[in-house]
Amino acid sequence: MHRFDQYIYDVQAGNILTGRFIKLAIARHIKDLENPEFYFDAEEAQRAINFCEVCRHWKGAKAKNKERIVLEAWQCFYIGSIFGWRRIDGTKRYRRTYMQVARKNAKTTMLALITLYHLVMEGEDGSQVYCGATKEAQAQILVNDTGQIVNKTPELRKRFKIFKIKSTINQVYYPKTESFVTALGRDSKTQDGTDPSMGNIDELHEHKTFELLDVIVSGMGSRVEPLLNLITTSGFNKENPCYTVTRKTGIEILEGVKKDDTFLILIYEMDEKDKWDDEQMWIKSNPNLGASVQRTFLKEEFQTAKNEGGRTEVNFKTKLLNMWVDAPEVWIQDYRWMKNSESEPDLKGAICYGGIDLGKTLDLNAFVLLFPGFDKMVLKAWFWIPEETLKNANNDSYNQWVKAGYLRVIPGSIARGSVIAKDILEIVQPYKLESTAYDPFIATHECIPILDDAGLILSPLGQRIVDLSPHTKKLESLVYDKKLNHLKNPIMRWMMGNVVIQVDQNGNIKIDKKKSGNKIDGIASTVNAIAQWTDFEDDSSIYKTRGIRVIGG
Repeated sequence: MHRFDQYIYDVQAGNILTGRFIKLAIARHIKDLENPEFYFDAEEAQRAINFCEVCRHWKGAKAKNKERIVLEAWQCFYIGSIFGWRRIDGTKRYRRTYMQVARKNAKTTMLALITLYHLVMEGEDGSQVYCGATKEAQAQILVNDTGQIVNKTPELRKRFKIFKIKSTINQVYYPKTESFVTALGRDSKTQDGTDPSMGNIDELHEHKTFELLDVIVSGMGSRVEPLLNLITTSGFNKENPCYTVTRKTGIEILEGVKKDDTFLILIYEMDEKDKWDDEQMWIKSNPNLGASVQRTFLKEEFQTAKNEGGRTEVNFKTKLLNMWVDAPEVWIQDYRWMKNSESEPDLKGAICYGGIDLGKTLDLNAFVLLFPGFDKMVLKAWFWIPEETLKNANNDSYNQWVKAGYLRVIPGSIARGSVIAKDILEIVQPYKLESTAYDPFIATHECIPILDDAGLILSPLGQRIVDLSPHTKKLESLVYDKKLNHLKNPIMRWMMGNVVIQVDQNGNIKIDKKKSGNKIDGIASTVNAIAQWTDFEDDSSIYKTRGIRVIGG
């Protein structure tokens, strides 16, 4: 039995431990054998596997011994699926592939092998392979690996020309068909004039938009059977399109919710029920465990992660277990946050407390209302962004949030306070707003005096760590106790994943706005709103003695 078929058998029989998504991919393969629109050519699949195993390692002990590459069974399934599945006219079935797997599982090497097979064995004249990444220097890693494999493989060495910049290979040229492999980054000087027959995107999770993918795909129009390969480890940002679009769509195809027979999906992840400290489950995200990934290495890294926590734990989960986690120094994990999402109750006339976090005139601005009079406190949030900032943001999620009504666009190039103030006055009308807290640093912001003149009770809140710590800890406890219903607001979810916490020697905590790499305005506003609620509940609070001002009074 060939390793391709052996892998299918072993996954189905449970001889190899895999996650649910790989089981679904195997089931899809078997089901599609009955599809009259395609056929699986086992000889073509084996031809590709045989070619890859002619190639030699170029780094490590195996390179020193001049050993040939030997594919693992799961790699045979991946590469064999790409080149074995055919349409009735004989061309390749798949036009796009998505592989998600933990680091050290030889994913870059596999892309290099697929690239070389495309150039040498498929033989299309003028083939162009672009290796894409957010930075051109990162994209050159794959080009360099491809060229180094050529240099180490006698059967290929004389058939190629290798070009370098200093010690790094930046282009691999195949004279027989006048074809080449080169790098393409979002920072490349030019992206025009590409005519790709194949595109390889490594670490897709790092891309905030699909701009580079669009450049590659839009140039493939003249190719008979173009192929786009997307390979990645999981990342920190669940709002980037890798997670919200590619991975989501891939799962829906595997589950039969959507149909796309041109898209090959292989997601090596642990299942939701699996615990990250159960080393028996690690093979689900590390199919090369025992080959390029050593169990002793994972166990040592796990122990360090468990001991140090914070950034070390998150990096271990994300990079070595292929788990989608939040910020590099996670405060409140996404799964905890999402356990607080429910539908919106009737809030008309309900008592609430406000929090404002106004950014720079070119930035996001946030306003939240906290409704404590329910079994779970209800948190509603509103956000604004200038039209010009939206156009230049390079963040596809912003546009999705605008369409869904979560993000309001202010015409022009700045976040005018008068527009925000007008919206806030309309927002609060159905509710009984007691008081709203804001950072005194923004007291001169146009929005604040307008709201004050309209009769809102506004309270400056000091931003020192001792001022914010009790309210930040209260937010933490509300989430952990599942007592905060945030109504599934996707912007709030994204921002919570961005939060990095500052801790002083006395154990006080606050949101560290400087270290939180992305936006956290909504979470900062929530801390402000919690401060108003806790102050108002205090019998000694000034609000208990001075009464409530009426808007417009």
